[in-house]
Amino acid sequence: MTHNLADTCDSFLKKTGILSHTYGIPDITKYDIENYDNKHVLSEEKHYHELHSLFLEKLEELLYLESLHKLKHETAYSIDQKFSKLVRENSQLIKLSQVSSAEPFDTDKLRTMRDSLKKHNDNVKKEFIGKFLQVSLPILRSIHNVDFGITSSEAKISYNLSQLYSNKEVVDSVNINSLIKCFNSRIELNEMLSIATAETEKVYNEILVPKIEEHSSIVKKVESSRHALMTKKRAQLAGLSVEKTDIKSVLETLITEWAYISILSDLIQSFIVTLPIDWYSTSSLKSILQKCEEISSRVAEYQSVLNFSNLDSYNDDELLLIDFDELIQNESFNK
Repeated sequence: MTHNLADTCDSFLKKTGILSHTYGIPDITKYDIENYDNKHVLSEEKHYHELHSLFLEKLEELLYLESLHKLKHETAYSIDQKFSKLVRENSQLIKLSQVSSAEPFDTDKLRTMRDSLKKHNDNVKKEFIGKFLQVSLPILRSIHNVDFGITSSEAKISYNLSQLYSNKEVVDSVNINSLIKCFNSRIELNEMLSIATAETEKVYNEILVPKIEEHSSIVKKVESSRHALMTKKRAQLAGLSVEKTDIKSVLETLITEWAYISILSDLIQSFIVTLPIDWYSTSSLKSILQKCEEISSRVAEYQSVLNFSNLDSYNDDELLLIDFDELIQNESFNK
């Protein structure tokens, strides 16, 4: 008997799903319904839908026959009066107001109106009863009749609704609270972005724009001064008799002499430093070293402007406009 009781308990636990329950009060009815035969439930729902549709068709037919039976005992005048009253009370029938009570009784017009109204009513009933109620009824049952027994599809709807409107932190894109939280977070990010954009625009307008305008003004002044200087130098060179064909050969000789002077200055400094005497205390030797260092520095300045590597990149006019005295003055000013 103990063995049978254990088997019964195991079957009960397996059927209810309590062993896989995570939180809250377990709903035994819900698990029992979820494990119900889905094919059987679907067949019963389909059968119910077919019977309900047939019932509606028969009911509409009975209502129509009853209306015809009543109309057989009505006079044409009373029918026209009732129709006129309906036209006055119902604005949707204004298009049919051509059939007025003052006109002679027209059976074809009444039959056309009856068929039109019947078709309109059929469409409304089909949309409302056949679609809306059929869709909304399982949803209403899944919300209000969870504890009284629902079908498996209604249980699934109930589960989806609980997931959709759950207040728990559910990592799911279909949870309404998660969507609202994400929407609010996006609003905050948009506000932060708007503030950052406004601050950036303020910095640009108040700081960068004046700096850019100042830079543009300085560049224009520099270009204007350079143009004036070039014009002045060209005017000075116009009075000199210089053969342009010999300028590059002269400058090549000059560059070679610069290299010779630079090497000679370095050689003299090395020679004096290696002498077995106190050259630092000897004023003449010290003066020679200082002079050699000055000459080497000046030659290096000249070579940075003009050398064998960039000589061909200058034209004759540009070579004639080079003022080495300005380089010496700039070097002295920088020091």
